[in-house]
Amino acid sequence: MKIYISLQESESLIFQKILIINKERPQLITRRRDIYSVLLGILPEKIVEQDDKLIIFSSIVDFFEIPEKEEILFLNHYNVPYGKIKTIDRDVRDENPNLLSTLEEKQEQELPAYYLPIRNSLLNMYKIVVEGAVPEKVGLETINSFSGLSEFRKRFLKEILKTGFFPLERITTPEFRPDQFFRFTWWVKFLQDSILLSHKDEMGEEEYSANKKWFAGFMDPQDSKKISASLDKRPKFYEKDWSFFFGYYIAAVNFEIANQEDPLAYYESYIKKIEFSLGEEVKLWALFFHSLFDEDLISLYFINGVQEQVLKIEKLGYNFDKTDIEEELEVEYVQLSKDQQISQYIELTEGEVKTAPTLVSPNELKSIFENNLFENNLQNIGLEIPSGFTKVAVPNTISMVNGIFRMEVRSLKPSDVSFYFLPESLLPDHLEGMKIKLKPLSKLIDKKKKVLVGFLKGKNTVLLNTYGQIINSVKERIFEKVIIVWTINRDQEEVQSTDFDQERKQIEDRFQQLFGLETILLIKNKRNFKDEEIKRNLKNLLADYKSNQIEVVDENFDINQARWLVSRNAEFFIEENSESQYYFFQNNL
Repeated sequence: MKIYISLQESESLIFQKILIINKERPQLITRRRDIYSVLLGILPEKIVEQDDKLIIFSSIVDFFEIPEKEEILFLNHYNVPYGKIKTIDRDVRDENPNLLSTLEEKQEQELPAYYLPIRNSLLNMYKIVVEGAVPEKVGLETINSFSGLSEFRKRFLKEILKTGFFPLERITTPEFRPDQFFRFTWWVKFLQDSILLSHKDEMGEEEYSANKKWFAGFMDPQDSKKISASLDKRPKFYEKDWSFFFGYYIAAVNFEIANQEDPLAYYESYIKKIEFSLGEEVKLWALFFHSLFDEDLISLYFINGVQEQVLKIEKLGYNFDKTDIEEELEVEYVQLSKDQQISQYIELTEGEVKTAPTLVSPNELKSIFENNLFENNLQNIGLEIPSGFTKVAVPNTISMVNGIFRMEVRSLKPSDVSFYFLPESLLPDHLEGMKIKLKPLSKLIDKKKKVLVGFLKGKNTVLLNTYGQIINSVKERIFEKVIIVWTINRDQEEVQSTDFDQERKQIEDRFQQLFGLETILLIKNKRNFKDEEIKRNLKNLLADYKSNQIEVVDENFDINQARWLVSRNAEFFIEENSESQYYFFQNNL
């Protein structure tokens, strides 16, 4: 059975990770008609049928077959990986606004309120299980606890989720307090009202008062000694759910700090300082509560080999506030070989590839783009310098000006130096018979090269300028275009200003004039610590070029920049010993 959906439904399925279709329109979903232009690549038996509806979870979608002109929309706005997109040459049909309005209204009514954040948090927990960042047994037990989650824990979670962020309990304080403090007071009030109060009859007034004051030990989230001392004295009636509630406390009072770093590493370090015996379980719950508000998790995709487990997790998320899916949902760890992980990872990120990628280690990345003008080769390179040449990056030079021959050699082995002479140079005739290696300048850059890529940082542009001089000295055209990545460290407000745009344009024009070629200036702001945007921009410009067609300027170029270039296609795969390839973040924002 073929199932066609609209672009609007596609958006819901991609961003909400679920689509609920009313069975009353079967004649519209089995063939392309009107607004239904997107074909879902799914196995019909994986669709959940209930009463008058069909439930489609995102994990059962192998691909979206879409009109060609919608590919950019799906890649850059919907953040769908290449491997989940197939294109077909057809138009998007005219949309029927009345039909769309009815369809969207029904879809909005059907979506389970708590599904998406619960699903995302459970998936993030599963991600660190397959990474090996937590013990497998602890991780899976925590995830599978959602099969029989107590009503008490459900009520706690619903109280959090209905506010859209960590809830606050505002109280009067003598001095200013940040929101983290009022998240703490909400946590205290909930536990006191829900647990402590129910045990009041079991204790005297003095003991009850002491148990209320016990929470003061958690008031300062950075006072690890006081927190540790309070944990040792915690009342027994909190014990059953303590890892759950303490994990919430850690996430609520540390969310902003943890979000600036790797949240898992931060929470792990935080718990170690406290020296809490249930650290692994608490760490998982802290990450779970943190993940409820992590918007990037909608861009988390798992490889095909674990999709059955992802589907179970999505059903657990759906069942959180419902009991509609009555089946055994025990999430398991799936062991895949490194080769399986890599092949499925490439299939997800790049789609079907004709040739298996070459595996490289991080230390080999720069060598992929090595050329004659790389730093470690410069000692063996010499250039003929005519009058008017500015400073060049190579240490060895040779010139003939007004009949006077000059040679400057700084190489430790002068006999290894090859001097590249200019077109119409007199040097070959003048130096005939001498033991000097001479080559035409046109041989310095491999003829396979089609695009020049440079990296601009600060004022160091000597090698870039040298390339400009070489390009202008050689008669035949060497490159099709030039791409410069300019690394800056500036506020976002400044980057969006008119002054910065003018500065960017001046730099682009300067290099365009230097090279005499189409020059594209890309911006990488260090204050945006994520590299997805620069990778995407380089991919768009360089995806069709092989590595041996890219001439890289070895100036301000290190392993990180090499990673950007390698990620442009599936020609190479970076083999990280410490990383698994079970998942991928398709985040193009």
